Amino acid sequence: MGKCRFKDDWLLSKDGNGHFIKDWATKNNEKHAFCKLYLRLVNISSCGFQGLMQHARSESHVKHSEIKLNPNQMKFKTVSDNTGNITLPASNTVRLYSARNKTTAAELLWTLTCCVSDYPAASCDGTDEIFRAMFDDVPANFSQGRTKFTYFVTWCSAVFSRSSQGH
Repeated sequence: MGKCRFKDDWLLSKDGNGHFIKDWATKNNEKHAFCKLYLRLVNISSCGFQGLMQHARSESHVKHSEIKLNPNQMKFKTVSDNTGNITLPASNTVRLYSARNKTTAAELLWTLTCCVSDYPAASCDGTDEIFRAMFDDVPANFSQGRTKFTYFVTWCSAVFSRSSQGH
């Protein structure tokens, strides 16, 4: 029936939404790509690359990509060892990734570390100066104190509370 086959170099192209195809698709087999945004197979056997592009224009794909491929979207990041095996971070370690806002990621990571370690909010006061003295790569606008700590904790609680209620 369809004679088109998946080509790995398609992943390096951008779709009509401006996203690299590799950011949302992987090869499933010769005749199907897999959309990682909402876990769907895309049949490319009859249309080839145009099938991927058509999928990228679909309303549900655009909706998911606006949320999940937004550079400000905070994401949990897995850790890969030298052999290429992907492992989850240690149970007491949280790793976050944001393409545009490393500062917010660093501040939120420190907040989560304090929560997991049961540190009081006051222990965050002055940590920006301490971190800058200890590390060269602390973002220039990193700041953390008890006020920001309590804001992040309250904000995270509200977000998780809403998501658990189905909102």
